[in-house]
Amino acid sequence: FADALTKALAVWAEQDAERERQAQAAVAALLRAERRDEYAQKVAQQVLDMPEAVGVPEEALEFLVGPWARVVAHAEFESVLTGEQSQRFRGVIADLMWSTKVEQAGKNRNRLVRMVPPMVAALRDGLGTIEYSMDDQRNFFAQLMDWHQQALRPGQASSDAAVAARAKADTVRKDEIGWVAHEEARHSGFMSDFTPTDAEEPPVSRMTEELRLENMQVGTWVELLTQQKWIRVQLSWMSPQGKLYMFTGADGSSHSMSKRSLNHLFSTQSIRLLAQRKITEKALDAVADRALANSVAETDIVV
Repeated sequence: FADALTKALAVWAEQDAERERQAQAAVAALLRAERRDEYAQKVAQQVLDMPEAVGVPEEALEFLVGPWARVVAHAEFESVLTGEQSQRFRGVIADLMWSTKVEQAGKNRNRLVRMVPPMVAALRDGLGTIEYSMDDQRNFFAQLMDWHQQALRPGQASSDAAVAARAKADTVRKDEIGWVAHEEARHSGFMSDFTPTDAEEPPVSRMTEELRLENMQVGTWVELLTQQKWIRVQLSWMSPQGKLYMFTGADGSSHSMSKRSLNHLFSTQSIRLLAQRKITEKALDAVADRALANSVAETDIVV
């Protein structure tokens, strides 16, 4: 019996250690995503402060402070590309501003014709680094082509694709994460574009206390509706800026989401309170501290 107990304790200890490793990887991934997003917001503000921003079409400016700010942030913050590539992506900002001012660009068509091919190539390369969807890319390039056509052939009517693209702007919101990389999503169980669907009532009764985002605290047990199933999880971590939330299941699995996705769960009654109970051992606090220390130890970028 003693032998069996010793073996069982060893197995449980290893399982606990593995869950802690998974939790640390998840928190580190989410911290990195939030810090990169903060950097993207600084890039966006730099774009808005540029003198050349005056007169740029609203849709072009929204693209630059949205997806393209994330491209530049990813290249510079992550240091995944060479300095030359980072400068190339930075250079797109001024070129895009100039080329989308139709009247101005139309006065120097030779410059526009020379500028477009390398700029479009850089745009495609950059958007690929942030896994920007092909649909969104098509919408943007349809609008970009329309601006350039108007500069080269004044008076030409906008294409249907360009008109449709104008309704699909993507900007950086200060209270929302703009992009979580695939590997970060994999480590943290990130739930993007969360859309709850109908499912059976959860097997446990709900508490009458109203659950709101503002009174959520680490240690709160809830049920989430995902993929037509109710799953029982505990809020185990909130990011420093309040943009990301991570829940942990009894099996150690991670389920993370943005503030907007969590608010969507509240508005559709797809999250239900089980119990307000604080974590006493502060294990995840220690995990977060270690993850943050590792993150801070990396090279900081001064903007």
